[in-house]
Amino acid sequence: MSVILKEKYGEPLTEKINWKNTFYADDGEDDGFALSLGHLDLYSIWETENSSILLKIEGENYEISLSTIYESKNPTELLEKKKKKVLDDF
Repeated sequence: MSVILKEKYGEPLTEKINWKNTFYADDGEDDGFALSLGHLDLYSIWETENSSILLKIEGENYEISLSTIYESKNPTELLEKKKKKVLDDF
């Protein structure tokens, strides 16, 4: 997923690995296992003219989840465009 976002938006403004428990931190071979236990999470943030994009991967109890959040910097403008489209289609 990160590769696709990098192709579209370039390098992220921020990329961070956050270790909550460093027990597996010294052994790169166990990063996936540490992730599934909730010992670390990783996130990247992109900023564009109109939006902020957060990509986060985290885990807990041997389950891993991936989240992507797009946040508009101009939500009023987007709502007005949507309203205009609905009215035009009517």
